[in-house]
Amino acid sequence: EVGPRSTLENGLFWAAGLVLIALPFRVYSLSTIPRALTGDEGSFGLVAVSVIKGQINNIFATGWFSFPLVSFSVLSLPIRILGQTTLALRITSALIGALTVGALYLLARRLFNHSTALLAALFLAVLHYHIHFSRLAINNIWDGLFYVVILGSLWAGWRDEKRVYYIIAGLALGFSQFF
Repeated sequence: EVGPRSTLENGLFWAAGLVLIALPFRVYSLSTIPRALTGDEGSFGLVAVSVIKGQINNIFATGWFSFPLVSFSVLSLPIRILGQTTLALRITSALIGALTVGALYLLARRLFNHSTALLAALFLAVLHYHIHFSRLAINNIWDGLFYVVILGSLWAGWRDEKRVYYIIAGLALGFSQFF
């Protein structure tokens, strides 16, 4: 069967596969590479623990260096489950980095074709710079995901002439400000 639904399912299948390819690069020895947990990364962790302890209860306020507290609240979720460890602090960034690879595939497939999308996503999956930032518990890694989602939504809205895609782009842009 060939049609819009099978094309969407095929694209989601490839995107999920690429996320699974990218994820091991980002989670391998996550608690020990990079070795030190200092500076901004450590400060992010301390604020996330403050959220868990109830010392911070307004996620829409600003905290450390005027960063919105939504990102720290997201970082606190794995810490609640896995405990106060380096792995728990860094796992969110690894997941977001891997999801960015899948989202890039979907965007490039819509903009160009399957081959171009596959090459772009595979390149990002093994790009050392992206892997490095996907392994740090800082909010910079969210920028790539939001960029791809916003660009993809704007393109889909323009191409399909559907308002819902513009709404998604606007919501993603607004939500990105919290990261």
